[in-house]
Amino acid sequence: MMIRKVIISGILLMCLQSCKKEDFPPLNGGCPNLHQGDWFVEDEIREVEGVITTFVYYDSRTLYLLSLEKPQIRDLSICNMPESFKGSNEKVIVSGRIYSHPTLDYSHIPFELSAIRLATP
Repeated sequence: MMIRKVIISGILLMCLQSCKKEDFPPLNGGCPNLHQGDWFVEDEIREVEGVITTFVYYDSRTLYLLSLEKPQIRDLSICNMPESFKGSNEKVIVSGRIYSHPTLDYSHIPFELSAIRLATP
């Protein structure tokens, strides 16, 4: 009888563990570099309006920036921008994670998208 309870408890525990889901599954596989080292999630935003802009470096690398309607947050650097939104300067609604690092300086705050859609006028 005791073994039966242990087995049932173990199965129930495994089922509960497998049912966990992430609130913000990242788009396009996410941003692997932010999941290494000392990077940490500083904040999560949901359904916030902003505008996508681009910044092209001298070596032709393109940075996709998100300017939010929240003045307390600087421009965010989107690391997993979907192809369909690249090059657009349109208003969007986004959700995702804002990352920070305790010892690195960076000009734009890293941002990992979990959802993006065009804002309706």
